Amino acid sequence: MIKRRPEDETVPLPAWATADFLVKWASLGFDLCFLPELNLIDYKFPTSWSDRPTKFFYRLIEEDRLPKEAAQLSGKWLLVDNRDKPVKRNFWVSRSETLLFEKIGLRSQNWFKNKKGQEYTNDYLLSILHQAGFATRFCLSFNDIEKLKSLTAEILGVSPYKIRLPNFVEYNFLGNNFYPEWSKTKTWEWLQDQVDNSHLASGCGSVGELGLDPSDYWSTILGFRFVIEL
Repeated sequence: MIKRRPEDETVPLPAWATADFLVKWASLGFDLCFLPELNLIDYKFPTSWSDRPTKFFYRLIEEDRLPKEAAQLSGKWLLVDNRDKPVKRNFWVSRSETLLFEKIGLRSQNWFKNKKGQEYTNDYLLSILHQAGFATRFCLSFNDIEKLKSLTAEILGVSPYKIRLPNFVEYNFLGNNFYPEWSKTKTWEWLQDQVDNSHLASGCGSVGELGLDPSDYWSTILGFRFVIEL
């Protein structure tokens, strides 16, 4: 499906967005979305854009922990995984608890990563996840997700360099304009933005709130979705 805001309807489809192209990606659960050129730092949000970035996001930029470009949408088309994010069915295991488990010799990730019942809708990634020893998209660290890109690229028929997680500015725009359901559950999703040795996360009851977790961190309620650069 093609997704544009009403004010962006005059933006023409790229020549490569043929009927066959759109059918292929729709069958894989991806929408073709237009992200306009705008900067959230000085943007006058419309009333319809209600789930806005919190002060924490702007503070990370002010402190130079995120580059100023982190607030910039660049006026491009992006293929976006459109499937529903599941509701929270597993209890949250905190980082301090996982570290405690490891100190006493328990690899808690090995147990939780095989726990089913919290799947994304019609997940094309299940076969890849199962090969890697995961039952769902949860309990993967950012580093674990990076390792899945080559197999994912084979399934999708694209270069692995075109596959990534959404940046926060994209996630917030998409959630406000096209996917309000992303903010309706108490599960999180990893984002591409890097802060020191950590990455941002969002989606738990909001696409404006942020979490910040180390790249080797995993959680029973932290999943992910890929977007594809064109």
